[in-house]
Amino acid sequence: MQEVSVLLQQTHTTLALAFVLGFRPLLSCPYYRLAPEDRLPAALEDAVTALKFLQAQALRESREVAHEKWLFDIGGVDVDRVFIFGDSSGENIAHHLAIQLGSGSLELSPIRVRGCILLSPFFGGIIRTKSEEESPKEDFWSQEIYDQFWRLAMPNGADRDHPLVNPFGPN
Repeated sequence: MQEVSVLLQQTHTTLALAFVLGFRPLLSCPYYRLAPEDRLPAALEDAVTALKFLQAQALRESREVAHEKWLFDIGGVDVDRVFIFGDSSGENIAHHLAIQLGSGSLELSPIRVRGCILLSPFFGGIIRTKSEEESPKEDFWSQEIYDQFWRLAMPNGADRDHPLVNPFGPN
């Protein structure tokens, strides 16, 4: 049985572990810069950097090139079958990363992104969706809190119809 290395971020470990146990992939959950210190698109740039790191490791041709040996000592990582996975704000990043790479992109060759798994997306918009309008009012999680999250994360001068917030909006 192939050994699997798992790098987990602080949230959604149960879901990520279920995915790993079911499909036996190498799962990497890189950290990304957070707002308000680093507003969007910083987190998306960090996701691209993570994929470029994997690309650099896959392209190493010589033992002289520094590489993360553990990636390839477990029987190899199949860089031809990469999936992008995200939930909530991570789903927003995953969505935009998949759009940026596009279908059949050779930009990260030999890395080949085969799919994107998106759960519970955190998107916004100036005009409220039906589900936003009908969501139950909670003590902490409210539209006002979500709006505040966006104000802290959006590029300066942007509104909730910015493409990184509302990919289906007017902009």
